[in-house]
Amino acid sequence: MKFLFDYVQHDGDRWQVVSYGATRDDGTRYVHLASTTRFRNQCNGRMPLQIADWIDPSKIEKSKVFEHIN
Repeated sequence: MKFLFDYVQHDGDRWQVVSYGATRDDGTRYVHLASTTRFRNQCNGRMPLQIADWIDPSKIEKSKVFEHIN
């Protein structure tokens, strides 16, 4: 199975784009992001920190393909 992930550098960290939302008149997109470097421990394991913010689409690295092996 193959997965496509988009990434962005934002506020000094690398984030995976979870979902896209609205687009402003200036072209920025509202995106839901999950950190690839910062996590918090929960009873069921480490979970990535998540944020939502307006991002310039030109800063988003498009479609990195990852292979999932069962």
